[in-house]
Amino acid sequence: MYIADLARVEGVGLSAGEFDRTTLLTCASMSLVHDAYRRKVDEIFRELAGPERAKWLGADVPSRCMLQIAQAVSAQSGYAEEVGWDIGMHVADWQADAAFLVALHLFPERFTPEEIDEGVHSLLLHVPAHVMAAARLAGYPAADVFRDDNAPDNAV
Repeated sequence: MYIADLARVEGVGLSAGEFDRTTLLTCASMSLVHDAYRRKVDEIFRELAGPERAKWLGADVPSRCMLQIAQAVSAQSGYAEEVGWDIGMHVADWQADAAFLVALHLFPERFTPEEIDEGVHSLLLHVPAHVMAAARLAGYPAADVFRDDNAPDNAV
């Protein structure tokens, strides 16, 4: 959670008064780590693709390819236009998380363990719901194929 998110905490049933100094410092530290790994991803893609293309991978930038995805899946797979748009949004919305993964695969030595942990958590919070929604819209099962119902606590 970012410090800026504290203003929205009341919307989830907590008041700003429930946060102590340690929580605030933890949030600030997480924000610094988050910003650090995002900057590294940006630097890597600026090196690889140039600044013009790298700017399209930010978390705060609408995806450039959402339209192309929507049109392609509608035209090629026969989905209704609205379904194509929804699939395009769900597949393209997490470009910053995808960029993190690619940057990490190419240059793992450039990331600290804290940055990797923050990037993985950011991805896990954002990406799965989008991928499952896109799969369901496309008619694919979105079940957890790795789930072992016989394992203790349903562990993988």
